[in-house]
Amino acid sequence: MAGTSPKLIMRGGRKSGRNSYCNRAQPYKNPGKHRPLRSLCVCVCVCVCVCVCVCSLAWTLSASPARQHPLPPHPACYILLKSRSLSWPAQTMPPNLTGYYRFVSQKNMEDYLQALNIGMALRKIALLLKPDKEIDHQGNHMTVKTLSTFHNYILEFEVGVEFEEDLRNVDGRKCQTIVTWEEEQLVCVQKGEVPNRGWRHWLEGEKLYLELTARDAVCEQVFRKVK
Repeated sequence: MAGTSPKLIMRGGRKSGRNSYCNRAQPYKNPGKHRPLRSLCVCVCVCVCVCVCVCSLAWTLSASPARQHPLPPHPACYILLKSRSLSWPAQTMPPNLTGYYRFVSQKNMEDYLQALNIGMALRKIALLLKPDKEIDHQGNHMTVKTLSTFHNYILEFEVGVEFEEDLRNVDGRKCQTIVTWEEEQLVCVQKGEVPNRGWRHWLEGEKLYLELTARDAVCEQVFRKVK
């Protein structure tokens, strides 16, 4: 009817109108459901910021032209740098003995021959000889020839490899022989009946020196390189 205010119509015991949506039951929202994800995002952001700051600081310090008070290195870094700065001694290469050497002089040969128990007749002959040396030196393989008018003796060996040496034409013996380098000297050790037996070769300029030992006797020979 005209002039009368409209009445609210009730449906199912509820008022229908503008506030009907607000009266509906809203779903429950748990505020702590997304909290771990937010914490992880915050940690990642903090780590990225710290890394950027550290890198920027390191770049600034390295680019600085003059740093009066540089930061001290970590002890582990200091040890590593110190080990890299060590100067290792240069390894000396042995000389090449290849050549033909003419006899120059000798001393104490008779004492050496007596130490080998060589008879007087052979000693007299040996003292008259002036042997030459011919050496072929190819890496670790060497051939040493002792040449004379009375007898030639050829010794062929590998440096550092022990072998049986037949000395029956010298003093009637055999021995176990090994030749090695001691710095720039070629050293031979002959193990057998005669103690302290051996020899050593070395160069001084154009001269080749040979030291022979047997028991307490020491003999020295000198040769000069001719080719």
